[in-house]
Amino acid sequence: MKDYNNHWIQKRGTMMQPRKLMLKNFGPFLHETVDFSEFQSAGLFLISGKTGAGKTTIFDGMTFALFGETSGRLRTGKEMRSTFAPAQELTEVRFSFEHQEMIYEIIRSPEQTVGKKKGEGFTKQTAKVHLSIFSTSGALLTQYSKKGEVDRFITELLNVNAKQFFQIVLLPQGEFRNFLVASSNDKEKLLRNLFGTQLYQRLNEWLHAQQKNVEKELTRQTDQLENLRQQFQGEFESPASYQETLLKWQDALEQLEREIVEEKRQLEKQKEMKKEAEKAFYKGKEITNALDEYDKLIQKQETLKAKESKMEETKQYFAQLSWINEKKDLLRQEDDYGKEIEEINHSLKDIKQQLKKNQSEQEALRKQKEDYEKWQTQQEDKQYALKRINDELPTVQKINQLAKQSEQLYASMTQRQNEIDTLKKQLEKNQSLKEDLSQKTQQKPALQEEKLQLYRYDELVRHFVEAQAEKDSQKTAYKKTQEEIERLKQQLEVYQQAEKNSKDQLTTARSENAKMQIARLQLLLKEEEPCPVCGSLHHDSVYAKQHSYTLAEITQNEENLAQSEETYAQTLEEKQKTSAALESRRKEQEQISVKLTKAQENLQELTEECEATLEISIEKTEPKAYLQKWQDKLNKEIKEIEEAEKKQNLLIEEAEKTSAKLSQLQEQYSNDKEEVTKLSAEQDTLKGQLSYQNTEDLEKQKSQLEEEITTIQKKIDQYKQEEEKIQTDLTTLNERNSQYQQQVRRSQEKRNGIKQKLDQAIQKSSFVSSEEEMRQLLPELKQLESLREIIEQDQNEREYTKKRLYELKDFKEKVRPDLKNLEKKRQDAEEKEASVQTSLIQKQEVLRSNQKIMADFQQLYATNQNEMENMSQIKQLAETMNGDNLERLGIERYVLQSFFAEVLEVANVRLNKLTQGRYQFLLSNEKGSYKKSTGLEISIYDDHAGTSRRAHTLSGGESFIAALALALSLGDVIQSHAGGVLIETLFIDEGFGSLDEEALEMAIEALEMVEDEGRMIGIISHVQELKNRITQQMIVKTDGSGQSYITNRVVD
Repeated sequence: MKDYNNHWIQKRGTMMQPRKLMLKNFGPFLHETVDFSEFQSAGLFLISGKTGAGKTTIFDGMTFALFGETSGRLRTGKEMRSTFAPAQELTEVRFSFEHQEMIYEIIRSPEQTVGKKKGEGFTKQTAKVHLSIFSTSGALLTQYSKKGEVDRFITELLNVNAKQFFQIVLLPQGEFRNFLVASSNDKEKLLRNLFGTQLYQRLNEWLHAQQKNVEKELTRQTDQLENLRQQFQGEFESPASYQETLLKWQDALEQLEREIVEEKRQLEKQKEMKKEAEKAFYKGKEITNALDEYDKLIQKQETLKAKESKMEETKQYFAQLSWINEKKDLLRQEDDYGKEIEEINHSLKDIKQQLKKNQSEQEALRKQKEDYEKWQTQQEDKQYALKRINDELPTVQKINQLAKQSEQLYASMTQRQNEIDTLKKQLEKNQSLKEDLSQKTQQKPALQEEKLQLYRYDELVRHFVEAQAEKDSQKTAYKKTQEEIERLKQQLEVYQQAEKNSKDQLTTARSENAKMQIARLQLLLKEEEPCPVCGSLHHDSVYAKQHSYTLAEITQNEENLAQSEETYAQTLEEKQKTSAALESRRKEQEQISVKLTKAQENLQELTEECEATLEISIEKTEPKAYLQKWQDKLNKEIKEIEEAEKKQNLLIEEAEKTSAKLSQLQEQYSNDKEEVTKLSAEQDTLKGQLSYQNTEDLEKQKSQLEEEITTIQKKIDQYKQEEEKIQTDLTTLNERNSQYQQQVRRSQEKRNGIKQKLDQAIQKSSFVSSEEEMRQLLPELKQLESLREIIEQDQNEREYTKKRLYELKDFKEKVRPDLKNLEKKRQDAEEKEASVQTSLIQKQEVLRSNQKIMADFQQLYATNQNEMENMSQIKQLAETMNGDNLERLGIERYVLQSFFAEVLEVANVRLNKLTQGRYQFLLSNEKGSYKKSTGLEISIYDDHAGTSRRAHTLSGGESFIAALALALSLGDVIQSHAGGVLIETLFIDEGFGSLDEEALEMAIEALEMVEDEGRMIGIISHVQELKNRITQQMIVKTDGSGQSYITNRVVD
């Protein structure tokens, strides 16, 4: 173990000694400086201030300067910019400290948005840091200005991170008083964060998750195996084991394969039979079809011969229509040219009418010429008048613009006035809420003391519950042992009776065997030879013959004797075992009886202590439920206070923002008012420069002139458009008239040429005599296609009939077969083949399915065996990691126990000094009834009493001293394991408001003793007694708007 006894004094020269902290626009502070050198002479100083004033911000400033983040990481550096900061000023923290005869000064500013130095608007500033290193004489040694370099240098110098730094510098004393009496589970949660053993917790959770996953996978695999069992097709019961299942399946598959081979042989045979039947059937069908077709063709030939004369007429009519169809285009062209000539003549008639209309329009336009010239003169006069008005128009527009700006400013002033009134009311409401919340938060020390008391009571009740469980356990064990004794007594009586019976049977068997042996020996005796039993020389041979036995009877008797001896020996052995077991159970019962009596006495003692301490009746009220109800009520009240503190901080922050916004609105309102006055004066000046005193008349006159000019211009444009249109229309009509005249002449010439060709074709033809007859037959042309098809069909039928009759001449002499009989034979062969084929396919499908099921089953079974082995290993490892073992100690708690033992060893040095050798921490090695009460339990050894006792029995002052020793030592060990430099300044928060006068006196004396170690200790408290006793004081004040100030004072 390290020598922590004079650790701080011996290493005073290697300590990190804070010198000065300057906060600029940081949190509630604008320009505040904390000079730690003022407190070095006294060593002990007090920090006081209202809740939310900014005491924690001092630690945030130190942590931010060193590491670029705030304590606890609750707020980023960007969020620490003060709401009261002037727009163009930066937020920064300057922190200097001394270490190994060198002075380090670090200046750090967060990322922030500030006002531009030139012009309006804002600009974004990146985070910056600068580190300077000086000798003690003030000479600059080196500098760093890159963030990575500074962060790396500070980390290597201090060898702690921001979280560890905050844990070492600020000790929450109230939490450590609770820590003394907390269960091993609660201690584990705190120590886990301090010593970073979350890895073991995550490993434990991962193992549990793995175990659940493997269990789930095993269940899934078992379900799949059973499902595969159900899917396997076969008429047999599934055996119990999977191995037997595989053997039976293998036999079934081999049998099925043999059946499939036989089915294939049958199928080939049926295929040959079906092939022969099909061949015979189709041959018969071919002969039958040929004979039927021959008869039909003879009939068809006779029908075609009867239609020959009618077909000749049809062919003549088809030739006539074909000639007309060839010449019909000449008729169509003649008609088309006739229609074209008629349409052109109609268009010429329309053009003549349009030319007449154009002449009328020209005459009307000549009459409007005088009006056109008058309009041009009027337009020039009005444009001149409009120019004069436009010269004054910019001045008018400026006046209107100024008037609009004035109206907007008036509206803005009204809105800002309403916002100002609303913000004032909001500030008044916030102040009232802050006062209410302040009264609420003042209850926190009392609740902290009540929470500490509850921890003590919880320890007592936990021991009561354990004692109650121990009594019930011993009582159950005693009852179970008694039942076992009764059972063994009854069993012993049974064995005793069995021993007696078997002994009687053995005696009888031995007597019977002796008689047989005597009778057998008598038959072998001779006269004058002494008997080996009685020594007589004369023997009764008649008696021996009368009582003789056969060899089989003697052999049977010997076997019976051997069996009786074995039965007697076994019975005697069982009786002796039962008797020994009975004696063992009686001794065990005596031991349990002693434990039960001790457990009952312990329970009675704890019951009385619980009833006296908690002031309840155990019979009416269950202590654990009573404490849980109390705990719930206390947690609710603490939560309400924490919520009240959060609300109070939010209200302070909101008040700061509201005040700043109110000042800004008031300033803007004043600026708007001045601007309105300026705008009004400027309007009056501009109005004096106008010839029109009324700007509305000027605008009205301008609008009227513009409207009249527009109207005149429309008339002029309309006249010009009409003139241009009339001339354009006249030119177009003349051109179209000339074009149509030429088209009429060309179309007439073409029509005459077509007429001449058509007349010549009719004269040469024998089909028609005139154009009129030709036109009458035109509607019949639609029959051409059907006539052609009729002629072609007749020709094809005649040729096909002749050809097919020649091909079928060989079938005329054949006998017509019995198709029905051949069809039945073919169908029978097909059905037999299909039956065999279906049976084969079914068996092959069953074989394929069962082979796949068996392969899947084998693979899944092998995987299942591997998973079961994996499951066994994971479960064993998880139980060891989680503490499900005889020691009830998991791996994480085992590691923490090692750290905690070191902390207690260091703490005992301080506690021995603070209590003049009376008290000492002990880490209990006893196993609790549950895991949560094993491994990290603390008891206090009292040297005056010569015995140990539970930590919750300490008085308020004693528990404060013990918690102080524990907190300081925990910081030492954390810092020692981190390997960082020693930090001189220590702040202790909470834990003083709940102490009575005597306990407070003990606490102050303990702090003065700790001060001798060479540390500078800051106490954060509102207690008046501390304000009277501690001379050096740092006071954090707030002005009510959210801005805070730091002042130092010395109390005489």
